Amino acid sequence: MPKRYVHVTIRPNQGGALVASPSADVAGSTSYTKKLNWRRDLDGELRREGYELFNPASLSSVGNQPLRSEYPVRMLHQFPTPDGKYVLVAAAGDKLYRFDYVASRDYMVGTYGAADYVSSETQTYEWKVIASGLRHLDMYNADGTQMSQSQGAGYRWECVSISGYLFLNNGIDLPLVYRDGWDSAEPLYGLREMGFSHVGTISEFGNRLVLGDVTTITDGLDELLNSTDPYGNVLTHPLGPHDSALNPTGNGNITIKRTPYSIVWSSQGSPHLFGQIVKGAMSSGSNEFICDHKVSAGGQTTGNNQTFHVGSEVLVAGGDTGGADLGTDSSGARLKIQSIGTQTIGGVEKLVFTLSSAAAANGTSIRLYSEEGAGSGYSDFPEDGSAILKMSRLADKLVVYRGGGYFYMDVTNKATAPFTFESRYTGPRTAILRNTIISLGGKSHYFAGTDGVYELTRASVEPRLVGAMEIGPEWWSTISQSEMEFVYSVDNPITREIFFCYPPDSGVGTVAYDYTQKTISEIDVSFTAGTEIRKPRDSVLGPEEKWFIMGVFQGSLPDGKSPVGALTQSYNHNGGIVVRYGRGPNGYEVYNRMGSAYTSNLTSGMIDFQDTFSDKEMRSYALQLASNIKPSSGNLPPAKVTVYTAYSVAGTKYAFGEDGDSSAVALNDLEDENTIPLFLRAPYYQDEIIVEGKDNPIKIVGRTFEVSRTDDRSATQVLQQGQFPTG
Repeated sequence: MPKRYVHVTIRPNQGGALVASPSADVAGSTSYTKKLNWRRDLDGELRREGYELFNPASLSSVGNQPLRSEYPVRMLHQFPTPDGKYVLVAAAGDKLYRFDYVASRDYMVGTYGAADYVSSETQTYEWKVIASGLRHLDMYNADGTQMSQSQGAGYRWECVSISGYLFLNNGIDLPLVYRDGWDSAEPLYGLREMGFSHVGTISEFGNRLVLGDVTTITDGLDELLNSTDPYGNVLTHPLGPHDSALNPTGNGNITIKRTPYSIVWSSQGSPHLFGQIVKGAMSSGSNEFICDHKVSAGGQTTGNNQTFHVGSEVLVAGGDTGGADLGTDSSGARLKIQSIGTQTIGGVEKLVFTLSSAAAANGTSIRLYSEEGAGSGYSDFPEDGSAILKMSRLADKLVVYRGGGYFYMDVTNKATAPFTFESRYTGPRTAILRNTIISLGGKSHYFAGTDGVYELTRASVEPRLVGAMEIGPEWWSTISQSEMEFVYSVDNPITREIFFCYPPDSGVGTVAYDYTQKTISEIDVSFTAGTEIRKPRDSVLGPEEKWFIMGVFQGSLPDGKSPVGALTQSYNHNGGIVVRYGRGPNGYEVYNRMGSAYTSNLTSGMIDFQDTFSDKEMRSYALQLASNIKPSSGNLPPAKVTVYTAYSVAGTKYAFGEDGDSSAVALNDLEDENTIPLFLRAPYYQDEIIVEGKDNPIKIVGRTFEVSRTDDRSATQVLQQGQFPTG
């Protein structure tokens, strides 16, 4: 006999976890086996917001504000300028872009008092190309296969801001530097002059640019610097190593060596300088230093981050009496470059510096005086030979992640030895998916390895597995080696979540970890890039708006291939697009995806109401909704609810529907009708809530079941005594 019916209300704050790896009965009534396009919001489960085209100008015709590249947008980053502004940059395909924003202004024309006295300037909003011809992720071989990094494809872009400079690295080309006011991003001339081909990863520490996993030019540097493309990609250079696929015309005059366990750092306060020395000759009695490089080297005379310019204070090695450094003129003032010109010597054009004093002996090289004691240098860590994967600040330390663990860098007060190093962990819990390393406020790191997602704090003895991820979908196990560089994470501070974005698997491309509620959810979009920004504007005064923007992709690449890690949607906009996440200040919210609908699914675990042995009778089910979440129309959206029964956790689920069919029950008027009458009997139940369409927010704060126990001791499941009908 059934006992008295009672109502059981389950609220999200009683659990709310996504339990995808264990059995469905582990999730039970308080957690979920599917949580797609929902997210935790304080006391309830809120339908996840959508996104709209990036349109900071709020124009009816957005123009090219969303970028609209033929390739996926693989990098979005905003950096501060010395005058208090913020500059937004992006990467798509072989190009780097800068977002130019010009606000409308009123200005005076004509005669005072006339109708046309005040006129308005036309608004312009555009993405400007600041670099092109670069290696990138979305490259393919001639046979149509995806190009790997070992074959010359670029790595995922890294961005580092230091003292108003932005440094960018793709792991294949020479790192670039950009600053507000420059027409273009430029190669780091000083690195090439020091003999570097490319670097694996970059970071900032102690107001210096730090490089890890470096590749140096061991032979042919002088020939490269005297070529027509001295700062180009060495791997594809005509003088570079011969490779039948990547560089079939390379003559091999340049040889390179990778040192994956090396770290190099710049001068303090001058992140584009690395103590570079330029070889050449200065004869005794002459005030001309003739460089070994010709003028087309560019970095010596042109550009914005050149090593030497007119007025630079310099030192000439061996140029003073007794072979000492020449560093002052006859008056005792610092030796300076007075002019820069060229001479043709032996049929070769050479760069010539005219200095403020003649040499007392033959000089052999020239360097900046400011680099004396500036502390640029390097260090090797060959212990296990594993490569340096990534570097990120954690409180007052720089964590250097490598294939076999990680170590700390710390700042000293010594200019000649600015850093100390401390080994912290050696073991298997490593950041193999290196682009997932993310810092939350400098107090903790999160990253994904091959067997889970980890958290690292200053107090950690070793990285700690994140519990919510352990019971969720094991998305990291679906990543192939060729897809690893496409996987990354980004902090969405608007929703207080970390988005782990990866190549789509089973229709899901993002797992969101709520680091305040410690819960996770899934999104059926793989965002190709993301970052928090301050809304672009032309003034540094007034209140700021924080936005979160992402990259999405629709369609195919120019060669017809489908890009890795981009889950296409049915939008009316093709290519790589920049969008704004649908939540922000001043009540901003969007519940569509660039005008398109989407589906949200919330499915519970198998519910036994604390009795796995007996049937339970259920006669009603009710949704409890938040009173403060409604669409702008004022009407709550319809929800489709399916209540399933099952006679064992591993058995077949049977759906209850209207008129005895297996369709979901549609609750079309949730303000007045939120309860479903039922008459079901089974040991296990499961409910599924689906919301479709667009512009329809909804927040669930509870689900109420009216149930009664029967104490039938699983009579229908006893061997050969009863069987649930299968037809």
